[in-house]
Amino acid sequence: MKRVIIVLLAVVLTAFGVVGVKAQADIEALENEFFQFCDNNVKSYEGDSVKIYDYVVADSMIFFNGQCSWIFMHQNVAKVESLGDWYFISGVRENGMSGLDVYVKADGTIYPLETAYENNVVTDLTPVSNLQGQMFCRIGDVNDDDVLNIRDATELQKFIANKEADTITNTSLQKKIFDMNKDEAVNVKDATAIQKRIAKIS
Repeated sequence: MKRVIIVLLAVVLTAFGVVGVKAQADIEALENEFFQFCDNNVKSYEGDSVKIYDYVVADSMIFFNGQCSWIFMHQNVAKVESLGDWYFISGVRENGMSGLDVYVKADGTIYPLETAYENNVVTDLTPVSNLQGQMFCRIGDVNDDDVLNIRDATELQKFIANKEADTITNTSLQKKIFDMNKDEAVNVKDATAIQKRIAKIS
């Protein structure tokens, strides 16, 4: 019996080792493809490199945080932008490329997230919110759990009742998320708009 357990344990450990090697090889291949993508968009120079910081696999696609050393973002011009029903902190690059640093590999092709969404390659942006270090939030998701439900309407009503809405700045990401009806004000109408969205009432 002991021998059987030892053999099974060895098989399990070997399997985990193989999985680890495969995952590393996949990331290395993805970084090579991402390098070619960056090089095709902005000519690289000797010593330039790319880095993938995190990735999520969903619906047979790979969503990943990636940066090219020669395509950089000016951090001092960060601003809140939207993509569908989602908001994110972006920045302006010197060449006008995406400031989100999120890309999608679908059907063997790498796209900036914005391009993939605009061309209907990606329709569900939820996986992006699972990338580490990515500030990517759904409008109306007041409690920040990546799900739009009645809890969000309740939390927003509490927020308004405590007069905390007066403390939100006009340009903040928080205001964009809470302003469900997009009328530039955070009030009970937004809680109602969340409830209508949940109930699928236009």
